Formats: sequence, structure tokens, C-alpha cells
Amino acid sequence: MFSNSYGTGPHDFLDEAGNKRQFCANRYAFSHCLPSEIRNLLTCNAYTWEEKDRNQVANLAVLTPAGSPLISGIHTVIIYYLYPSKVEEIDVEMLVKTCYEKEISFEHRKKREKIRVYVKKACFQQVRIPKN
Repeated sequence: MFSNSYGTGPHDFLDEAGNKRQFCANRYAFSHCLPSEIRNLLTCNAYTWEEKDRNQVANLAVLTPAGSPLISGIHTVIIYYLYPSKVEEIDVEMLVKTCYEKEISFEHRKKREKIRVYVKKACFQQVRIPKN
């Protein structure tokens, strides 16, 4: 979704939960380079970590652009999970749930792994990463 939560003011539309949303040109523009960013994350073997969403569902998070230093501050974050593919010739699929700017404190995120560790785990153990 290329929108931001908009609180009580004017809005462009309602999401499936009935929350007011406003179109975000920055998120829309970034979506055009997202496929190449995902490839770069795998190529440079970026650090990733587990992150829970508002519904307490476990996902993985990674900074973009790929290889960004893990310094606390405002970063563009990709929220995703990995799962074994049912498609011939594909071992693991990545479902990107969202991507947005967020304040990140790495003091509270000590457990980090390289993204390929999780890809291998999803492939060889045939499980969703992270597990729910």
C-alpha cells in the first residue's frame, strides 16, 4: 500500500480495517526500486532481525539500502518473511509485507543474523521464517 495512516483529518480512502489512509508519493516512488533493493539485500548478505507487527505476528526486518550501517536512527525498513516455495525450480520465496521509514534503536535488537542464514533455514527445514 502506498499510503500513510492519517489519523482524524481528511483522507483519500479507508483500508480494510477501516483506518483512514492518505496516498504517500514517497512510498509509491520507492516501490519502483524495491525489486532491485531486494536482490541487493541477498547479494550483500545484509543483516536482518525478527520484528513483531502491531498484531504481534513475527516477521523479519532489514534496512535498505542494502548494507546500511546498523546505527540507531531513522531508516527505511523492509518487513518480510520467508517460506518454502511450492513452485518447481524455486526453493524459498520472500513475501514483502511493507516498507516504510521507521525510528530504529539497535540497542534493543541484539539478535541479528545475515539474511542467507534465514534463507537456508527456510529451505532446508521447510518452515516459514520466522515461525508464528
